[in-house]
Amino acid sequence: MTDIDDRTRRVRSHQFAGAAALVLAVGSVFVFLWVAPLSMALIGVGNLLAARGVKDTGTVPLPAKVLMIVGVLGFLGFVIALVVRAAGAS
Repeated sequence: MTDIDDRTRRVRSHQFAGAAALVLAVGSVFVFLWVAPLSMALIGVGNLLAARGVKDTGTVPLPAKVLMIVGVLGFLGFVIALVVRAAGAS
């Protein structure tokens, strides 16, 4: 596989992940209020920015990495809060 093929594959992967995260964010607004959808939207936007950076330079730009990391940490915090809340309810 050439470098161009690998870069194209990585761009498509980031684009798909970004679009999927944004669709999930919109769909989950009605279920999870705002924390989880905001986290998923950050992940989605980070992936779309990463796709652009990979397409142009072959690397993921720092702002895209930061958005994805903040989104993942926010979603992880949301999941932990749900688990703690569920454990306290039983």
